[in-house]
Amino acid sequence: GAPVFAVDGLTGYLGAVVVDPHSRQVTHLVIHRGSLHAQDRVVPIEMVASTTPEGIFLYLTSQEVTCQPLYQEERFVGPPPDWEPLPGYLATDVCFWGSPYGGVAPPILPVVEYTIRHGIPERTIVLERSTEVRTRDEVTGKIDHLLVDPMRQELTHLVVRFGDQPQQPVIVPLEWVEELGDGYVLLKCMREDLRQLQAYKPPCNDTELAAAVTEALQRQAGEALKHVQLELDRGLVTLHG
Repeated sequence: GAPVFAVDGLTGYLGAVVVDPHSRQVTHLVIHRGSLHAQDRVVPIEMVASTTPEGIFLYLTSQEVTCQPLYQEERFVGPPPDWEPLPGYLATDVCFWGSPYGGVAPPILPVVEYTIRHGIPERTIVLERSTEVRTRDEVTGKIDHLLVDPMRQELTHLVVRFGDQPQQPVIVPLEWVEELGDGYVLLKCMREDLRQLQAYKPPCNDTELAAAVTEALQRQAGEALKHVQLELDRGLVTLHG
């Protein structure tokens, strides 16, 4: 949802993030452009000049963004790999048709939904706001935000809204992630572990952030860290001393 700016102005909004599931590196951004006839484009992370609370800024012009690969999704359903077809037929030969006007009801066929994503590199996955997050005991939630190290372009945390507390997103460290999959994230924790997680608060301005960091340092170490100096630049905090 963050606005994305080309060198000549607003060019779209962040629709999804493309991640290498093994290195956890962010490789591309999917830029949502248009409304009625969306033309989503896949932009390499190397084309990002900076990120600020105001948005994402690219090295590219709007015309150059238009020339980037088109992102498209194709969805279809099919039987699971272990489904045994009717005798004498292959699974790919069998289709079930149901008429809203009645007729012979087909047998119930278990299906799996498949998604083919065009425009992104092989062996990468797409994370977006609707991506499902599951714990080992099947507590489910959905991604709300992604937190990324801007220097290393590495995914560090997920901000997740879980079903039992949809209004209170929590920050999930990437160390808790067991598997990043296509359309899902599996955590290596249980329901009770979620109580340890810190609630996510939207970004604040530099003045509020400086006060919050100073208070945290005093609370954690008292006078021991009073010599530490703070430097802030549009939401990025650097500690000296």
